[in-house]
Amino acid sequence: MAMVALGLFPQGAEGITKIRFETTAGLVVAEVASADGKVLWSRFENVPAYVAAQDIPIELPGYGEFKADLVWGGNYFGIIDLSDSILRISPENSRELSRLGLLAREQIRAQRVIQHPTQAHINDLNFMTFWHPATIEGALYKNVHVFSDGQLDRSPGGTGTSAMMAMFEARGQLNLNQPILSEGLLGCGTFEGCLVGEVDLNGIRALRPTVKGTASILGFSRWLIDRNDPVGAGFIVN
Repeated sequence: MAMVALGLFPQGAEGITKIRFETTAGLVVAEVASADGKVLWSRFENVPAYVAAQDIPIELPGYGEFKADLVWGGNYFGIIDLSDSILRISPENSRELSRLGLLAREQIRAQRVIQHPTQAHINDLNFMTFWHPATIEGALYKNVHVFSDGQLDRSPGGTGTSAMMAMFEARGQLNLNQPILSEGLLGCGTFEGCLVGEVDLNGIRALRPTVKGTASILGFSRWLIDRNDPVGAGFIVN
């Protein structure tokens, strides 16, 4: 959206601009809608999503036993249903959700070998997702994604919405071409998702997810590389 709003990419015909991104997870095609000089929304077709495993046993201390599904939606997600738990997804519970997400992630890593069927470099689980019924009218569910060192995603998540739709479809709770709304941690907005088709992913049935939402430009940054800086191009420490 920002590229179109700032004029960095020419607007397409009839108010729809299509942009293709090559990402580490695969090719992503996005479209941006504009009218009267304003950007309205963006929608992208994500990489194919699929369910890698279901009903992985998880123990959440203080809350009991749960089952997790392992799903690819552009990232691997361990998805846990909190519908029958007293724990609610809200900013007030962020520390507890973060703590439990990290514990659950380690349990899945210990039980499952994770490997993407076509991308050899993708072989780890980083995201844990908790969900329960939505608080926003019309939304299918509310979720929070816990990732990296325990950070929480405030939004419903693009790859997360893709993974959630694949999970629901595999359980017979969502049909192809059935739009849904997903609610994030803050409860102040939704993404619109839809599964628009099926594809074969190296012998695995996968789904084509689309995600639609809006965003705002919050600021600008400028990065420089000094030729005399020995680490000017960046570095990685593991």
